[in-house]
Amino acid sequence: MNVLRRILSHLGFFSDLIMYLIAVALLSIFPAIHGLSCIGLDIPVFTRIDSYNRSILKEVLDRVNLILNQDQCRVEIWVSHAEQKIQMRFTKILKSSILPVGVGKVYFITIMRSDDKGNVELLHILTNACSKSDTCEKQFLLDHVDWLVKSNYTDFLEKGSTLLVGPSGSSGEWHDC
Repeated sequence: MNVLRRILSHLGFFSDLIMYLIAVALLSIFPAIHGLSCIGLDIPVFTRIDSYNRSILKEVLDRVNLILNQDQCRVEIWVSHAEQKIQMRFTKILKSSILPVGVGKVYFITIMRSDDKGNVELLHILTNACSKSDTCEKQFLLDHVDWLVKSNYTDFLEKGSTLLVGPSGSSGEWHDC
């Protein structure tokens, strides 16, 4: 009888140990289950507007390493029509971005700059943070970079440039309305 009690008491110890090990195993993989995988580039990706190809960009992004266990994936797309350049920046380098980013929100910023010769440049910045699925920032990029690049900003540029440099022939000084 004493032998049976000893065996049962040891089994109780082992069952507690097994439960403890299972709990530790589950807790150690919990972040991996709920964390996102995001594009892991730590340098910006550049391309020219005239050579932009969505299929090639998708192939390149499909081959990059991912960073794991992120709470959100982020992307910024910078388009300069004057320089004919597209710049894409991802989660790893956007952790210190000065631009506002909120999960599920899209920020579209246009910067107009005029030099002393009256030339006006447009810079468009589209920023997004997402948390709905792994590499959701890649899908956002692929869904939105086309219209950002192909949009005709002629009217916008013409109307906006009059604010910066004034009507043609004007000195470009600010005037009271």
